[in-house]
Amino acid sequence: MTHEPRWLTSRDVEKGLALHLDPDALVRGGAIPSEGRKERCFGLHWFLCVDAGSRCGLWIPLFSRLIGDRIPLPERGRTGQVAWTTGTFHYDLRQVWNVPHAAVCQAAMAGRDFSTPGRRNLLRPDCIPMPWRAPAPTGVSRRA
Repeated sequence: MTHEPRWLTSRDVEKGLALHLDPDALVRGGAIPSEGRKERCFGLHWFLCVDAGSRCGLWIPLFSRLIGDRIPLPERGRTGQVAWTTGTFHYDLRQVWNVPHAAVCQAAMAGRDFSTPGRRNLLRPDCIPMPWRAPAPTGVSRRA
């Protein structure tokens, strides 16, 4: 049985949540990267939840460098820590991760995320990119 950190629980996972996560911990917790395990990102990364259901969500890793087909994530609509609100981030349309909420909680601990219940890193729903075209994961209901 996995234990969630007290400052972040499965109930806290929502569309628009941004966390500093450890991708290895995500995979150990059952996350499925769309690009496969070999082509996925490695090392600590910011991730953004682009859709969330009752048990899991869709997350995109964010990158600091604009390489290849990566798309800049605008600063508009961000709230939370300065590292999140003013950071330079890019995302790749091919990288969408199906992640159980419990794995997010463990990966946040391993990724040294510093957000707190009263100060979460969020992106306003109308600013969330809609990159995925994969079927919704179990526990996710698509919302327009």
